[in-house]
Amino acid sequence: MESSTGAAGLDRPPDSAPEAPLAPRGTDGRGEHDSASAPSERTPLLARLAAFAMGRPATVLIGLAAAAPIIAAAIHALHAGWAPVADRGNIATRSFDVFSGHMPLTGEYSFTTELTGHTTFSLGPMLFWLLAPAAHVGAPQSFVWTMAVVNTASIVLAVALARRRGGVWLMLATAAAVAVMTRSLTAADFYDIWNPAAPLMPFLALCFISWSLACGERRLAPLAVLLASFCVQCHDGYAFGCGGLLLVAAVGLWLSRRGRFADSRPPRARGRVWPWLAGAAAVLAICWTAPIADQIAGQGNIGHFIEAGKSGHSRQGTGVGVRAVVKTIGVRPWWLQPVVSPWSRKYEVHRSLKASASITAAAILAWLLAAIGLGLWRRRLDIATGAAAALAVSLAVGAVASATPTGRILGGTLAYTLWMASVIGVFVWLLAAFCAFALGREALRALAARRRSERDAAPAGGEPGMRPAGSNTQPRLRRALVTFGIALGVAGVAAAALYGTSHQKPDEHDYEFAAVKALDAGVQKIAPGSTVYLTTRLDEVTTPLRPNLTFALRRHGVRALGTGAHVRLGYWYELEDRRFDHQLVLFDEHPPKTPAGTVITTTKLRFQGRVHTVGLLLAAGGRGDGRGQALPASPPKPARAGSGGGKGGATAAPPAASSRPGRA
Repeated sequence: MESSTGAAGLDRPPDSAPEAPLAPRGTDGRGEHDSASAPSERTPLLARLAAFAMGRPATVLIGLAAAAPIIAAAIHALHAGWAPVADRGNIATRSFDVFSGHMPLTGEYSFTTELTGHTTFSLGPMLFWLLAPAAHVGAPQSFVWTMAVVNTASIVLAVALARRRGGVWLMLATAAAVAVMTRSLTAADFYDIWNPAAPLMPFLALCFISWSLACGERRLAPLAVLLASFCVQCHDGYAFGCGGLLLVAAVGLWLSRRGRFADSRPPRARGRVWPWLAGAAAVLAICWTAPIADQIAGQGNIGHFIEAGKSGHSRQGTGVGVRAVVKTIGVRPWWLQPVVSPWSRKYEVHRSLKASASITAAAILAWLLAAIGLGLWRRRLDIATGAAAALAVSLAVGAVASATPTGRILGGTLAYTLWMASVIGVFVWLLAAFCAFALGREALRALAARRRSERDAAPAGGEPGMRPAGSNTQPRLRRALVTFGIALGVAGVAAAALYGTSHQKPDEHDYEFAAVKALDAGVQKIAPGSTVYLTTRLDEVTTPLRPNLTFALRRHGVRALGTGAHVRLGYWYELEDRRFDHQLVLFDEHPPKTPAGTVITTTKLRFQGRVHTVGLLLAAGGRGDGRGQALPASPPKPARAGSGGGKGGATAAPPAASSRPGRA
């Protein structure tokens, strides 16, 4: 049923009864309605503000306010000269390759490699697809804008769907809570292209989309599949949460078509379902065609993940999983704790729990279970499916933590895998509060209706049902209270946005950005269309810089070969036995004595209190020996008589064939 006070019924849940309009005045003391033109002239300013708060523009503005920390972090990153260093450089390079003849079929390199013994990558290339236009136009700044727009849009969508499900109050609560939650994450997570950080806000949007889909809004099915595929392909740790949300969405959508819940179905849920399910199936096929093609005719990456799941490697265990759940939803949850270090959660899940956190976490889980039952009993599908979605993601964070392998490297992945706990925690708290509010409001309304019927039935010195004198002031009081509450809510969102944007820490690679810019300028001195063999002595200074150099060379039209480059970039970048026109050496402090060459650029970089001089040396070309080593270029051989080598000239020997077919 459409609302009489909001745009498209977004001011309250679609399955609730309409309330009296806020702007028009009620009947006067004589029992006659005001004229058609009078309300617009005598409508109080607060009532007009309240009516505006019920519109779609206000929803977008509230969503943008909640996303203020994302926008502020992106602006700071651009001002600092952000560049894709470390793993981000590899992601940028593979994103550039999307529009090439060696398009990636899998995602970023995964530490799951240590479990399988095979080079293993994230499940799919959707992150590369998203960043491909930015890699070709306006990089590296376009990477920041791309992720900032995606994250901002995800928050606005979550806020809008919160309003659709729970009215303006849930919208304001969601916006304020999300803005506060951003303080529990580093500012770099809001614009970062690194695969553990990229799906954080899309996963938040998926939580609300799955809830709305479970309420019967079938049109959201393709979007739910798209976001779930994106999150899982970015990082396999999202598989538990996305799988649980889609399961709740599927069951809820099926229940919404049953007669028992027909009355609770919102207007948007009425109509044929199969066209939207067909669209979701098409989206699923498009998203997973590349990984399936790799599984069938490539490296078999999906099979490697299955093998890793079956491996007998020791896991973190149930204890770590339980502590992760408690710290996600128990008082004081992670999402309410300002971030100290982005890597601290891998240590916190091994510490003992406070009794207050354990008790509150158990109470929230028990309440979610009870809300599922009460929602089904009261035929409130929004309550039942919302509680089920919150319960599913709560258990998912425990499953991820407990299934994580042990070890220094694999166990350390908990540090960034548990970033999703901030998103899950805020969603669980919002849904637990919504279920309590919705069920409590129903109980109060039923009690008020019972008392009203008893009062109307009993004679009280007048005709049954006669309105007492002065009752026409109640709508005015109600409008004033509602308007005042909305004003307080908007002020709360603004305060939360200011809190979220305050004390944002700079990017952990901030000290490298100026040096990266200088090195990129040196790359421009190399002729486009050439091939270089990129080498360096890897240390704490040069290791994060090399991936960005590969991307800078790729954008400049230069092919960068490397020893072992196939592990993270593919065999198109592997040296093997290919020829190269130049050897490019990234050095720290002093250029190497061999190979002999020309220093094309140097710059300063401060690391751990010490100033380092880094630079690029350009040396002569050569060829690979097929075993990861470079050989000097062989001198050209004299042309044989009648060989057609030109006027008495000599021709260089043709490039040796690659040891791997199809990877020239």
